[in-house]
Amino acid sequence: VDVEQDIDNVDVETQPADTQTAGEALTGPPTALVEDSDSEPVEGVDVDVSVEDGDGSIEAGTTTVETDEDGLADFTDLVIETADEDYTLEFEVNGETAETDTFNVEAANSDELTASINGEESPSVDDGDEEAIDVLAEDAFDNDVPQETIEVDSIDDSGDGITVDGLAGTDDADTGVDGEAA
Repeated sequence: VDVEQDIDNVDVETQPADTQTAGEALTGPPTALVEDSDSEPVEGVDVDVSVEDGDGSIEAGTTTVETDEDGLADFTDLVIETADEDYTLEFEVNGETAETDTFNVEAANSDELTASINGEESPSVDDGDEEAIDVLAEDAFDNDVPQETIEVDSIDDSGDGITVDGLAGTDDADTGVDGEAA
């Protein structure tokens, strides 16, 4: 049997969820359906998946999956680390393709806070100076983390750089869409 001749249609059986989290397996899971000209499932063919639209790529997971007896290829472990809007995936089998609906990848929880005063990460600050401190929240994949509340308990600028201590203080600020709080 010439499998390439039997493939008539590749379709998206299960769409990725509308909102995903950077660094986690895509939920849905994205699943392709492969059928022949009689709309019967085709078993045993490799389906490839790639990012069609969006700034990131598939950083981890199996990007080629063989169809099962129902003609389905489930992509259960795909990971995208770059936060962006309007991603789509493309399934491909022997030149036949299908594209998923769009989905967004949001930043993971913040993993790193970078503090700066007037744009300098290691400024000198004289006692009594009232300077604006900017704090940038990023996840483990260098995505800016929006809508993160940063609470400052104390600030130590006596060593290398600025250390922001505590998450139980009374001064707090929410990060904006750019992950920055001031």
